[in-house]
Amino acid sequence: MKKALFSFLLSASLIACTSTSKDTSITGVYNLDKKVLKTDGKDSAMNGSQVKMYTPTHFLWANLGADSTVNFSFGSYVLKGDSITRTSIYSSTKLDTTNVLTYSFKTTEKGYSQIVSYKNAAGKESQMIEDYSTLATNMPASIDLEGAWKQVNTTVIDKKDTMKFTNIQYKVFQNGYFMFVRRYATDSTQKTFKSGFGTGKYTYNNGNLEESSDLTSSQKYKGVKFKIAVKFNGKDEYSQSISDSTKTYIETYSRVK
Repeated sequence: MKKALFSFLLSASLIACTSTSKDTSITGVYNLDKKVLKTDGKDSAMNGSQVKMYTPTHFLWANLGADSTVNFSFGSYVLKGDSITRTSIYSSTKLDTTNVLTYSFKTTEKGYSQIVSYKNAAGKESQMIEDYSTLATNMPASIDLEGAWKQVNTTVIDKKDTMKFTNIQYKVFQNGYFMFVRRYATDSTQKTFKSGFGTGKYTYNNGNLEESSDLTSSQKYKGVKFKIAVKFNGKDEYSQSISDSTKTYIETYSRVK
């Protein structure tokens, strides 16, 4: 009887452990190590630099191609077993057109690997294989800031003039890292737009935010430390203020839920 009870408890324990492993958390910050396209049995390596972030509910990735092109995507995701279903709500290619994609996922010693299977323009079966390594948690992070945010307005104060406008920008803070992606007008006609991003480490203490980009589409800002004043309006909205020699920029963000 005791042996039977022990066997039952052991089996139950193994089932519980297996069930838990099926819901592996992917929350963290990752660097893309390798990207390979497989078509017709041929492998093609894809070049470029990319960082990807997962909060418990949202994802954000951005990359800088070998030709300096910028691509990014932001949205929500569900991780179940060995697959991820992500719903992009804003990207550099589809803008605010919702896009849903499911792909396979597995953890590795360094981080994780994902495989996206699809048919290319010629109707041939293809696979995009991406290997990521985990970036070590950068402490101290801020519980108040950690998560996903959307910029809701911008105010620029230039001496006595005040201008208000809206940029399309998303920002994520996770594990002591930050990333923002944006699409902005390049001229006063608001007809020509460009994509941009920046990502790196941050520290925050008592309303004082400091950011430094390790990877950015604006190379003149790479490695530059920005000191930013932050003011919270409740837990789901904050404003950040940064000044240069002539202007003050005030951006307000709302938490994405």
